[in-house]
Amino acid sequence: MVKVYIDASTKQSPLNSACGIVIKSDTSNQPIEYGQHLGAIDNHIAEWQSLIIAMDLLIANQFKQALIFTDSKIVADSIDKLYVKNKAFLPYLEAYQSKIDYFDLCLVNWIPRNENKHADHIARKYLK
Repeated sequence: MVKVYIDASTKQSPLNSACGIVIKSDTSNQPIEYGQHLGAIDNHIAEWQSLIIAMDLLIANQFKQALIFTDSKIVADSIDKLYVKNKAFLPYLEAYQSKIDYFDLCLVNWIPRNENKHADHIARKYLK
């Protein structure tokens, strides 16, 4: 099973976001690191996009079991409840639901920000 750490980083002026993803596998000593510039979106949307991009990376690498860790309470709580209050997040919840059947096991858990420094560092490198 792989452990995946996701994070987004956002600058406010001008609005600019990026994501950072770290995939740690039992079969490799080297984690997979991935970062991507996401453009002029707010941090909450960027956190959601980080999740979807991470799931796409897991599928592309044929990982069928994953523990995904995020410091976004909104993402973790929405996945746990399969409900979003903000309708702007609904397309991302639906994208998550469309991908989840690929996995034998895929859990999304909240972690404190200080336990997500590696993914945060990658996200910050991709801010423009």
